[in-house]
Amino acid sequence: MSGRPIADRVDPSARAFAVSALTMLLEIIDRRRPVAQLASVAAPHIVDQVSVWSARPPATSTAPPRARPPAATLMRVHLQWSGPDAAEVSATYSRGVRVKAMAARVQRVPVRVRPSVPGGPRTTELRWMLVNVTTA
Repeated sequence: MSGRPIADRVDPSARAFAVSALTMLLEIIDRRRPVAQLASVAAPHIVDQVSVWSARPPATSTAPPRARPPAATLMRVHLQWSGPDAAEVSATYSRGVRVKAMAARVQRVPVRVRPSVPGGPRTTELRWMLVNVTTA
């Protein structure tokens, strides 16, 4: 690429997508959202993994509400571009007084889109997707 600044060479919507996707993932892990909502932002294998994990009963399901662990809150998100259509994400989130780390990869992938009019042709467009995620 030329001598243009990196901010001019990448899509700024990737960071906004990463923030919203990781926030959604934390809300699903905390059981504040249904797992089905993850399908619109994450690869199928991630949805499957989170579905299996969330199918387990919560460890504190019989505890009073004040004894449940605090909700996770996304704190910082950093992107390192690995190409114009992919970025490595590092993030921190807090759960109570503890700060934890998360890593992910977002990538623009082809997604089939429903027709805008009934009986119209289906199209394919590139959309940002969460293709890998690891939490600590």
